[in-house]
Amino acid sequence: KYHLPHLEIWTWYVVWGGFVILALFPDLLLGAVGILRFGRVFDLLTVIAFMILTALVAYLYFAVKELQIKLESEVRREALNGVRVKRAK
Repeated sequence: KYHLPHLEIWTWYVVWGGFVILALFPDLLLGAVGILRFGRVFDLLTVIAFMILTALVAYLYFAVKELQIKLESEVRREALNGVRVKRAK
């Protein structure tokens, strides 16, 4: 089973609620479209989506790299412990 803290659950509810509101009422972004000089709301949402995806990919890359380093050090430690145990016998 997956257990998420309440803060994460509510964060996802807010994110999905925001998506639903923007899907139902895209005119809410017309002011931002005019200020940022986009042609359509869809163009603004596409740029925002690419920015979010780029940030997520970068975050995941660094998270995976950190886990890879931890895993390598753990495997190295276990391998060296196995060698020491065999030599002791």
